[in-house]
Amino acid sequence: MVKPRFLKARLSEDDHTAIQKMASARGIKVSRLARTILKAHLKGVPVSLPHPRGITDELVHQFARIGNNLNQLAHQANTGYVAVSAEEIRTCIAVINTKVAQL
Repeated sequence: MVKPRFLKARLSEDDHTAIQKMASARGIKVSRLARTILKAHLKGVPVSLPHPRGITDELVHQFARIGNNLNQLAHQANTGYVAVSAEEIRTCIAVINTKVAQL
């Protein structure tokens, strides 16, 4: 969609560099970054930008679900309902931490 209006702003060298890095890390152009931030501010809502490493809202939701499941399993293990060794729990946590670090 063509945007009919143009906005100019003066920035310090440091601010300009920071904005360029932020846009680049998110895989978007500086103009889209600025437009998205300004529109969110004008609407009074939190800004929604692509995550720097490609993490989506859906992925965050899935991690929350995994965390919830782990909490339920930990509760059951602590009450003796399910026999899980501390070593099994440590192994699972290590695998999850490895996967998260790869994102």
